[in-house]
Amino acid sequence: MGDPQSLRVLPPHARRPPDGPATPGMHRLQALAEEGVWLGTVETDPSLLTGWHHHGDYETYIYVIRGIARFDTWIDGEVVRQDAPEGSFVVVPRHLVHREGSAEGIAAVLVRIGTGQVVFNVDGLPEGA
Repeated sequence: MGDPQSLRVLPPHARRPPDGPATPGMHRLQALAEEGVWLGTVETDPSLLTGWHHHGDYETYIYVIRGIARFDTWIDGEVVRQDAPEGSFVVVPRHLVHREGSAEGIAAVLVRIGTGQVVFNVDGLPEGA
């Protein structure tokens, strides 16, 4: 984790694709992955819904930088839709199956707190709008 008394700068050029599975339609870049925390960014393509996924034992905190982020969650066999305009914070609980999208595409900052694998893709759920 480094010296807790030292400030660390994580510059944009140091970001890289994260280890583990990718989610269709998402372009994630990892800034930091340490025990208990993951930091990064994500962008989505315009007019595209990402694949269904969850983040295992990580709680995810999202700050929407650009776009109106559409979040679909899978709860009790139903799709529940919520929109998060630019400037919104979004909290995604552990194990919540969800997908993202936007007419114009989104850009966001991601902070994850937890342990284990960061992304689990989920097959067999509805594809459409």
